[in-house]
Amino acid sequence: MTSGNRPVSHYWNSRFLAEGKVWGDSPSKTAVYAADLFRDRRVRTILVPRFSVLETGLMEDAEIHGDEGCHVHVVRYIAASARM
Repeated sequence: MTSGNRPVSHYWNSRFLAEGKVWGDSPSKTAVYAADLFRDRRVRTILVPRFSVLETGLMEDAEIHGDEGCHVHVVRYIAASARM
């Protein structure tokens, strides 16, 4: 995958080198909203599909649901396995 003339991995590598991490330490606003919604609707089990090669950092978004008492199942989809 490329963005302009550079591979997208260049962006992520540069960000890591500059900041010491790629993702933040807290869940996204969307994950917080979803956790509130799931709690209000008494959702107890959720499935988190991960399609991205950039698998780090997304766990903060899944962890908030576990912290709220949900059973969280994360399934990783890798492009090579999707072609099988």
